[in-house]
Amino acid sequence: IALTINSFKILLKPMVAIDGRLIRPENIEIENNNILLKNGDRKCYLRFLDNSGTSLVEAECENGYTSDGIIIKMELDLDRIDKFLIYHFTYDIDGTWRDDEGILIYPQLRDLGENAYCAWSYPMHIDINKVSENIKISQILMYSGGAYCFLLPLSWNGVRGYITKFDGKLNLILNSYSKGRWVKAKIFSITVDENPYRAVYNAYKFSLEWMNRGIMLRENKIFPEIFRYIGWCSWNACWKNVSEEKILSIVNSILKRGINLKYVIIDDGWQDERNGMIRKINPLKDKFPRGFKPLIVELKKLGIKYVGLWHTLNIHWGGVDPQSALAEKYRKYLMEGYRGLIPIPSESFRLFNSLYRYFRSNGFNFVKVDNQSFVTAGYAGKTRVEYAARLLHEGLEAAAYVNKLDILNCMAQQPENIFNWIRSSISRNCIDYHVPHDKYRNRLHIYFNAYNSIWMSQLVWPDWDMFQSHDPWGLQQAVARAISGGPIYITDEYDKTITEIIKPLILSDGRILKPDIPAMPTLDSLMIDPYNEKYPLKIYSYIDVKGFGRYGLLAVFHIYKKDEEIYGNISPKDVNIFAENFLVYEYFSKKYWILDLSDQIKIKLNPMDVKLFIIAPLNKWIIPLGLEEKYIMPASIKKTYIFNDQAIIDLYEPNIFLLYTKEKISIDSGEILEKNGLIRIKCLNNIIKINRFNI
Repeated sequence: IALTINSFKILLKPMVAIDGRLIRPENIEIENNNILLKNGDRKCYLRFLDNSGTSLVEAECENGYTSDGIIIKMELDLDRIDKFLIYHFTYDIDGTWRDDEGILIYPQLRDLGENAYCAWSYPMHIDINKVSENIKISQILMYSGGAYCFLLPLSWNGVRGYITKFDGKLNLILNSYSKGRWVKAKIFSITVDENPYRAVYNAYKFSLEWMNRGIMLRENKIFPEIFRYIGWCSWNACWKNVSEEKILSIVNSILKRGINLKYVIIDDGWQDERNGMIRKINPLKDKFPRGFKPLIVELKKLGIKYVGLWHTLNIHWGGVDPQSALAEKYRKYLMEGYRGLIPIPSESFRLFNSLYRYFRSNGFNFVKVDNQSFVTAGYAGKTRVEYAARLLHEGLEAAAYVNKLDILNCMAQQPENIFNWIRSSISRNCIDYHVPHDKYRNRLHIYFNAYNSIWMSQLVWPDWDMFQSHDPWGLQQAVARAISGGPIYITDEYDKTITEIIKPLILSDGRILKPDIPAMPTLDSLMIDPYNEKYPLKIYSYIDVKGFGRYGLLAVFHIYKKDEEIYGNISPKDVNIFAENFLVYEYFSKKYWILDLSDQIKIKLNPMDVKLFIIAPLNKWIIPLGLEEKYIMPASIKKTYIFNDQAIIDLYEPNIFLLYTKEKISIDSGEILEKNGLIRIKCLNNIIKINRFNI
């Protein structure tokens, strides 16, 4: 079957599971908008539906039955395409893969067998025909002939959709990992557009609406109030040696530096476990001698507003210890897993509701739910894996909702999970931030986050993970979090916090200064590999300020694998805002330019450099930029009132404020410190009045 959409032509060779085995059709007939696959008296229909340029493909079969879980195997021919950005979830990066210079090698290609899969999404700029056997790919962005094509396998009605490679051939697979009948399957969506961001958005939007899951789009969700503030997580600071004493000492050391933390995450290490299986839901007494509740009371007295607790989707890494009191209490909600006991999917609400009542009674406000990737390994052969994932997420999210808990999803980038984030709105965006610090892992961490955000941002606000301000590359990590649009939380060790890196992220009350949308690579960064090619990585976002309009935000990173200077260009058109002229301000150098839309500035970056640009349309007589100290400067402005002879700027808090104007002005409630093209003002309160004289 030749599927042609604009300049893209994809050849499909379908096989369907009928009567327990995959069968290739003997002939193919067209009936109206249906394609009839026939093999003897066996029939299967393929339907190609079109929705505003997105093609949606489904199958219906009269005698569908699979003995091994695979219900559809569709060979793909993608040979005539120029560039690929693929996303695989097959194996984690191996830190020992180094070249002769000690440089970490990426992409890494290896065959770990047909059943291999991992927790994380790994973007790779690579010719898809060069990928390893048995790789599992969740989606592909392609470029050819001036247009982009996005191919999205679907996970629905019990099956996981993905692309893999068998015997040198690419195949799109629908796999339930369990034998049984099937009647209908939604196979994939494919979108072609000159705008790649629109292609990805439309593929997700129309696919989810087709599956009656349109509510899952990020645009229909609310960013949780908890994560509008800066937080601290115990993981990299304490590892599994977390304790009440360590939490209080570290939190106090950060607060004393004037960083107003508002939430704390108690990560892995609090549990009573045996061989990776949890035995009790109460914390270990040698680590938390008073239990959770007194610790949370004390944290909240310090000004911590919210406290979260870590657990896994299967309660703990190895599940519940079958010989424990916890197993006895929850036996009717649990079943045998590959190690310990795991939730019965249909009983997950009752299980999590009981656990969350306990967490809430101790004062917790949210949960970090890890190891969501266990679903296929845990339920393969027992039930259809996407069905298990759906019931688990429904139970988890419903239990969290009724107990007034928010959810931070983690280790959840497999198709069966991403298509089932119903209400929860934040999820980890890539593999863990790496400690001990390593410049190559730092570079790749930013690379993974930036490119994963292209698709993750359709469903949730991507969480770029915790980081340490005392990392030698902490500034790059901080700027990446600032522009990411997601939550920001640190994992600093005791008495090591670098305030100069953290304070520009937040207001004095701990509220983070964030853009309006998740950051994504710019158009000219999209299909290049900035780790292996000598180009800067550019990521952009924007923020709307009441009374002024939209500001573009552009962060530029040196993440090239070698410690060499690199060069590039930035332009107002990078941020997708359209006007004739722009004010472009670079945060670190404090330089500014007046540019037309297509003008460019040549930039140089040294190893691990970062530059941050505020790009504002030059469409008013005054351009307020925001508080000079803050990374996302315009986010410090609550609103503006700009009249012909006066401008009133309402700030969230007073400090040194920066603006641009060519006019002669005077200031009420402030002192002009410097006039050098840009005007620096020392604000005396939140409201600044700027009077214009030469009208």
